[in-house]
Amino acid sequence: MSPIQHMGITWQSLFERVERSGSWPVWVAAEPVLGQVSGLEEVVAITQDMDCPGRADVLLAALVRLAAVDGGNDQDAAHAVALLLANGASHLSRHLRSLSKDVDQIVAGQIWLQIREFPWQARRRAIAKNILLDARRAVLRDLGVDTRRCARGVEVQVVDPMAVRVATDRGSVTVVTMDADGGVGEELSLDSLLRWATLSGVVSDADAWVLLELASLQVAGPLHGLSSAAEISAVATRLGVSGKTVLRIRDRAVRSLMDAREAYLRECA
Repeated sequence: MSPIQHMGITWQSLFERVERSGSWPVWVAAEPVLGQVSGLEEVVAITQDMDCPGRADVLLAALVRLAAVDGGNDQDAAHAVALLLANGASHLSRHLRSLSKDVDQIVAGQIWLQIREFPWQARRRAIAKNILLDARRAVLRDLGVDTRRCARGVEVQVVDPMAVRVATDRGSVTVVTMDADGGVGEELSLDSLLRWATLSGVVSDADAWVLLELASLQVAGPLHGLSSAAEISAVATRLGVSGKTVLRIRDRAVRSLMDAREAYLRECA
């Protein structure tokens, strides 16, 4: 059974309920963008069309605003969003299945919570991806997997895939790239970037864990974290491997993240 099936909803029953209640015209009045389609059935067709990702995202955003508790607070709209995310929820559940025999139910519950609590005023793009990323993080937290190992007050600066240094700051953990003129470019949340990267298959969970471990450790001195010999040695000891292995994992993960940076910014930033 897939996670969404645990919610006890189907497209057919939802179509009938929306038609019977007259909800669609109400939704269109609240979200005029929905007036571009004939009904919920056409929304489904558009979201399944891989050639229309932008249009699908706009329609999904409208449904999420209707579904959120601090938006339209409409549970039928929330059910529609959940059904539209069924494939992503199933993929997430398969990815985490080894963690719990009840992972389908846990994923279903978190998908529902993320839809109802979605910060639609701040996030207006990559709706499906953001909901699934947030659900994944919440599921891992519920199962006791620490996804927030990064210490506060650390900034990870990535100049190029092989040159990594860490400097202290009062902000949260960020990945900072250098622009063409040598100045500091965009700042990306390392935690958010790694959540996206693992779900998207850019880096493995194991490689992401190593990066987070390296970034979270603190030692004396002006430089610490991803390039410090002390941190590399500490993580190697935890894993029971050599320092060279940790370095290879670090460099591989950083290269992958740098290669995927534009995709992340386009989809989630």
